[in-house]
Amino acid sequence: MERERLLIDTSILIDHLRKSHKDKTIFYRRSRGYVPETIKTTTSDHVILALGGELKNTLCLRGKDESVVSHHIGDLENLKTYESFTQAIEHMQKIFQKKADCYVCDLHPNYLATQWAEKNSSSIRLIKTQHHHAHAAGVYEEHKLQGPAIGIILDGTGLGTDQTLWGGEVLLFDKVHFERLHHLEPFPLPGGEKAIKEVWRQGLALVSLHYSEQEIYDLPLPFLEEKLMSSVLKILKNKNILTSGAGRLFDAVSSILGICQKASYEGQAAILLEQCAASSTTKEEYPFPVQKQILTGPFLYEMIQDQKAGIAISDIAMKFHNGLVRSFVSCARKACATYNTKNIVLSGGCFLNELLLDKFMLALKDAGLNVYPGETFGPGDGSLSFGQAAIASAILKGETSCVLPSR
Repeated sequence: MERERLLIDTSILIDHLRKSHKDKTIFYRRSRGYVPETIKTTTSDHVILALGGELKNTLCLRGKDESVVSHHIGDLENLKTYESFTQAIEHMQKIFQKKADCYVCDLHPNYLATQWAEKNSSSIRLIKTQHHHAHAAGVYEEHKLQGPAIGIILDGTGLGTDQTLWGGEVLLFDKVHFERLHHLEPFPLPGGEKAIKEVWRQGLALVSLHYSEQEIYDLPLPFLEEKLMSSVLKILKNKNILTSGAGRLFDAVSSILGICQKASYEGQAAILLEQCAASSTTKEEYPFPVQKQILTGPFLYEMIQDQKAGIAISDIAMKFHNGLVRSFVSCARKACATYNTKNIVLSGGCFLNELLLDKFMLALKDAGLNVYPGETFGPGDGSLSFGQAAIASAILKGETSCVLPSR
């Protein structure tokens, strides 16, 4: 990982992060020295300002035949970061002498960027994009793809069109439309955002989806002594937020295996799970049967049996990675055959996991498919604004989609 520290002003220190991966350089975060940089894109009669997401926020200003993505702004829940976000909106339009006639934002009504767009769009067109479509469209635009493509989008959460939290997706898409072909089996997120920090809640939620309460107390689970466990089990009997996020599944597995119960920084449980798996050489895998949903019960049953049998945690973690990759690759191969494409894009924060990225790249290439990861803006939410702008541009130009939703 190359890390360069750059002084933005007298009080803010921002790193840009990039990594050489095989024959590619993948940016995880872009800052001074690399921004602002104009990127040639298709012509447009409109000036579009895409407002990005809630976390790792960036902006994208797109007009005529070029796009500019801002520096890494950060997480908008922080007041100073939000102030920087609003200042950047004015600053980008001023220095590039382009006044936006269209704003683009995420579907999620609680995102501060979305709320800003809604508040400030009374006299300007506003387009809302689905989170994972924007992830996919950004990579599609970066690599100048055409025709239908298949997106494997794996991240923590993003609001879906059904008002549940998505994040383990196989999409058929172009820049105008998308269809959700497959997704991870949803499981509850007890406590909402609290469960992301108290990772054991996610482990318990996944187990409760497939085991009765009495069975749970008989399992070798490391969080059985949590003081609030009985309370969370009661919460799980009621209606909860559902998530199909791959990031949440990684968290749950990390908890069940005793690797991480409480996260002190973003992605900690998943990072430690990856590190654990990296020491294993096993080729074995857990089953994730594919229907419309990618089912999690069979893998969970086998994983817990391996725990009871005393199998090394590193081998269990690797079998989880192997099985997850196999199931998504199977979905993608079938989708490519059905929709006559060989183009696969990979995006979403889970692809910061190098072990996961390597396994996907190898398996998809071995299947004879063209694989495109997010490189210029990375796989995380810093790439959302570029994808949002690509979608909006295609919509405003009246482009015809080559993706027809199923009836």
